Amino acid sequence: ARFEAGRARWREPYLAAALDSLLRLADDAARLGVQLGLETREFAREIPDLDDMAILLDALPPEVAGMWLDTGHVAVTARLGRPSLRDWLAHHGDRLIGLHLHDCLDLRDHLLPGQGDVHFAALTPYLTPNTVRTCELDWFYTPAELRAGVARLAAAGVCTPLAS
Repeated sequence: ARFEAGRARWREPYLAAALDSLLRLADDAARLGVQLGLETREFAREIPDLDDMAILLDALPPEVAGMWLDTGHVAVTARLGRPSLRDWLAHHGDRLIGLHLHDCLDLRDHLLPGQGDVHFAALTPYLTPNTVRTCELDWFYTPAELRAGVARLAAAGVCTPLAS
């Protein structure tokens, strides 16, 4: 509660600045056919949180901006009492345009899918053929481990399997 009160005090100028920046980019994005992805953040002090995302997305048409969901960021913040993956999807899943896919265990993210407890299958109802999917993993995985991680994502319905 104390954190939320403090966040409410300093949030407004940063949210206003973010909105101003996005509105300045919107015409160029529309003209160029580019969608701006607003990424879910890892730390509660960062913008946007669930409510901020609504404000930002409501100000911009879907062809200009959407949510870029980072599965690890959402998992970490959910463990700290912030909104869960299901909350983010329920509120903004209709504006999902991209994903940073990685697993999370405790507060450690950027893990290979299958090494943590992110429920990747929960994403599938919100995916379209145009949803950009990017694995955002630690640097030390071998090619065989990376293929196994993508196979786990494919088994969850998040992507197509890699060719052999």
